Amino acid sequence: GAIAAKGLLDASRAHADIGRVLIAIDDAIAQATKLHTDAVAATKAAEAASLKAATDAKTASAAFTAADKDATTKKTAAATVHTALETLITTKQKPAMEVVKTAKANLTVAARAKTAADTALNRARTAKANAQIDQRTAETIAKAAEAKAKAAAGDPKKTPAQKNAAMNIATVKRKLADSATTRLTTATAAETMAITTNTTAGTALTSTQTALTTAEKALLSVNTMVTKAKADSAAADKLQKSADTAAQTAKAAADRAAATRA
Repeated sequence: GAIAAKGLLDASRAHADIGRVLIAIDDAIAQATKLHTDAVAATKAAEAASLKAATDAKTASAAFTAADKDATTKKTAAATVHTALETLITTKQKPAMEVVKTAKANLTVAARAKTAADTALNRARTAKANAQIDQRTAETIAKAAEAKAKAAAGDPKKTPAQKNAAMNIATVKRKLADSATTRLTTATAAETMAITTNTTAGTALTSTQTALTTAEKALLSVNTMVTKAKADSAAADKLQKSADTAAQTAKAAADRAAATRA
């Protein structure tokens, strides 16, 4: 009976030992399972982080590429605007300024010529007026002398010497009157020429005034275009600067994203 009781006790102890072992095994399996689960979760998290880093790097790289392309486009646009401005100044503004300068010089010359023509015309008119007075006076004197000579020739009381003297005086006075008439003719022709010259000078003055007005209007128009072109150039420079800054910022972001991915 004692032997059987001892065997039963030993069996009970062995069963308890086995239970403890089984519990330890279960604990070990649970720990292993937890470690596995944690490892899987960590792996997935790492993969997700890696994927996100790759996506972020790709996005940042694409953003930099777009920003760099935009900066290049803005640079090209700014260069084009600058060239247009320089071309406008060289081919339009400077020539227009030269035309105005030449027109002003021509107007100065034309104004001086008109002043000189006015002076010459006034002198010619004065000379003609004086010649008319001289001619009328000489003609009156000549006619009076001729009338006296005629009267003396028909006067029986006059001696031949007196008649000849009256005739000679009439001849001299007629010559003086004829000379005065010639001078009047010359003065009249001079006045006519002075009038023509004055008219031509007046036409030239009007023409140069018109040319200057036209040139100044053209220059004003070109100056307006240049002002706008300068504003466009400044705006293009501002856009280029902004695009360059954006490209630099995008590059820095792309570099950071690439470093994070690595």
